[in-house]
Amino acid sequence: MRLTLLHDLPLADHYFHPAGASTPAESVAPRAHGLAPGARAGSRRARMRALLAVTTVSGLIGLDATVISVALPAIRNDLGGGSATIEWVASVYALTYAVALLPAGRLVDRVGAGRTFLAGTALYVTAALLGAAAVAPWMLILGRGLQGVGAGIVSPAGLVLVTRAFGAERRGYAIGVMGMLLGAFSAIGPLVGGTFTDTIGWRAIFVTHAVLAVIAAGLVTHTARREAGTGDVELRLRAVLLLAAVVLAVQICIIEGHRVGWPVLAGFGAVAVAAALALRRVERGRADKVVDFSLLRLPPVAASAISRSVVSFAFFGNLFYLTLFLQASAGYSAFETGLILLPSSVAGVLASPLVGRVVDRVGPTGVMAAGVAIVSAGLFALVLIDAGSSIAFHLAPALVLNGIGFATVSVSAKTAPLAAVPEELHGRVTSLVSFVSRVASGFGVTFATGVFHLLSDTGIERALDDERVSAKADTIGFVDRYLGADDLTSQLHRDDVRTAGFSTVQQAARTVDHAFAWTFAATMVVLGTIVAAGAVAIVVLLRRARPAGRH
Repeated sequence: MRLTLLHDLPLADHYFHPAGASTPAESVAPRAHGLAPGARAGSRRARMRALLAVTTVSGLIGLDATVISVALPAIRNDLGGGSATIEWVASVYALTYAVALLPAGRLVDRVGAGRTFLAGTALYVTAALLGAAAVAPWMLILGRGLQGVGAGIVSPAGLVLVTRAFGAERRGYAIGVMGMLLGAFSAIGPLVGGTFTDTIGWRAIFVTHAVLAVIAAGLVTHTARREAGTGDVELRLRAVLLLAAVVLAVQICIIEGHRVGWPVLAGFGAVAVAAALALRRVERGRADKVVDFSLLRLPPVAASAISRSVVSFAFFGNLFYLTLFLQASAGYSAFETGLILLPSSVAGVLASPLVGRVVDRVGPTGVMAAGVAIVSAGLFALVLIDAGSSIAFHLAPALVLNGIGFATVSVSAKTAPLAAVPEELHGRVTSLVSFVSRVASGFGVTFATGVFHLLSDTGIERALDDERVSAKADTIGFVDRYLGADDLTSQLHRDDVRTAGFSTVQQAARTVDHAFAWTFAATMVVLGTIVAAGAVAIVVLLRRARPAGRH
């Protein structure tokens, strides 16, 4: 899971290493926010209010990455819309978060960290309430997307707000406290989501987030009103909108590709290509690119981007279908699913400091490749899981491997690119790798879904063979419609079951469960193979770079 959101902020190292900025955009931030060494910090009360406010909102953002995962079956049952609804709900947050991060740092410089924090929090609260009040799939998807935008605005603003309040002398203490609390928030996400879903309903997740965010904003309102930015920073909204068009058009193609005709698919593909070409033209020759992809030419930066992307890609695709599998095929409640997923987070939290020591001793590159390989092993271990598997002996080891592997990559891949570039480029390289990994998180659910749909026919046919039911078109369509749905026996109608070719409701439910379990296992094979290929690519890339010397 996302163990520490702090280092995913694209401006984190930019604000922490202000000296030596070479471009106008880079040199504005340290002056505007008073983060130079020796800057005066605020009063103790102001410091603690800022820390509590930012940690609360950032913690909610950390929860958002995982808390909704265990509620997806309940959301599908309440709102309908089929698998497309939960695919968009699970993925759109990460995508809009990634895109919003890019102009957020510039907005901080332009209007001030406090005002940006309040604006982002206001959008986040509005979006959360929209999600809570959703009566149709599109309302929840819109709410989740706007939540991502608000979260992307809040993240860098909150970081600057805290570092300014504590000053250079106590900045390390503040960041350490934030990192510890954010790790804990992210770890308990599935458990919190499961508890709410099973007791007062999934809508309570959004309401609680809105209430806590409002309280947090109130803690820094007075400070924010007194703060002003430089007002002379270009926001580059045109470039950001073009980049958003590329990302969302590709996402639509992947999610809706198997549902719409080729003309519609080709149309969105053309939008993605046209937006990409326009973005290239807008960015040509600029020193302050929205995302500087040229840094990927450096092997350590490319290796870091690959490692974090394939791991995020596979992790969120795996989390999406694993939660559905545990509730739909294995029959666990949302709360029980959260408990089952907890060891993965705990293992990651415990492993992070140990990984940090190893990185300090042997360097990040080898550790990074090892972490990717561990994640791959965890995914392959999930292939052996079926509806009757033991949690202790079959599922827990795979989840622990995934948690340790994700933490290993998270720590090492954030260190490698910073050692590869001069200090004045730390902001750019952090922005690039964070953006790529966040987009990969969103696409991971989408890609896993595409693979799942490609393999589902084979899984359905295998399940029908096991139940000795004829694989007719109506029968296959019936099973496909209910894949991933929980509490099947209460949803299936006897007449529909007989029309589809099954003798009993129990036989139909058993077939759906077996089809889902087989397709899930096959999807894990694909994801595990992709991650393993990423580990090989990292090793090859870094070995080729060695003769050229250290960057």
